[in-house]
Amino acid sequence: MCSSDYLVTGRGDRATSSAPPPAPKPDYYLHPGGVLVSPQPCTITTILGSCVSVCLFDSQRRIGGMNHFLLSRPLGPEARPGRFGESAVALLIQQLEGLGCRPLDLKGKVFGGARINGAGGEGRNNLGAENVGVAFELLRRAGIPVVAQDTCGDFGRKVLFHTDDGTAWVRRIGGGTNDDRR
Repeated sequence: MCSSDYLVTGRGDRATSSAPPPAPKPDYYLHPGGVLVSPQPCTITTILGSCVSVCLFDSQRRIGGMNHFLLSRPLGPEARPGRFGESAVALLIQQLEGLGCRPLDLKGKVFGGARINGAGGEGRNNLGAENVGVAFELLRRAGIPVVAQDTCGDFGRKVLFHTDDGTAWVRRIGGGTNDDRR
């Protein structure tokens, strides 16, 4: 599941390079454990380490949203479902359905899941990779294709997501300097 300063992920599978344009849309910062969906065009920004963000958008309705989860599954009873992949992805889909979107019209993008400073171990003990794996599995079960990703590695990411067209900009923090659009 694991896959550039600005990595640009555009609509669908189109690939080109460029710097991010100025955002004329309202901006929102998404904190860890948050889920944000907007029927109005906006830009959602978050910072990721081992956490993962799933961005979903419906190109027909021009509606999208993002989550930012910390762990794949809760370790016990938890009152904040946005903190865990299992519930955060379901909540994101549910909120988009509440705005008239259908899962078969949604496309997904997955970001994050780093192994920061070697923490989290290798393989099955890697927290970031586990978070990424859960995101992909939940989207697969929901029938939502993942059209772009920038996951794993040893660096954090700053993600900007435009809800109306599904464009996502990713800046690697402490990593490479490649520019790429996916």
